[in-house]
Amino acid sequence: MAEFLNNGQNQSIPTFVFYSSDHRYIAHWIERPAKANAEMGEVMKRYEGLDRSKPDHLAKLRQLSDEFQTGPVWANWRVETIRELRELLQEKSR
Repeated sequence: MAEFLNNGQNQSIPTFVFYSSDHRYIAHWIERPAKANAEMGEVMKRYEGLDRSKPDHLAKLRQLSDEFQTGPVWANWRVETIRELRELLQEKSR
């Protein structure tokens, strides 16, 4: 992981690293698509004031998380992830 730090500082998951069949580095992609990074602040506002360490907040956190992961924003992020990965690999194959 240390070889592919996000912004040169953070270990991030998922990290995709692509190599050729003879183990030559092709490209890498870290954490989430640019669209998700741009929208993350707005998404996180949904969770303001909720604390994981408080049992009475956990049910609300789970509900919000489930709604988010089945909703349109998350779906768009998944689409963007695939688009970015395909674009990266197409760019490197030229």
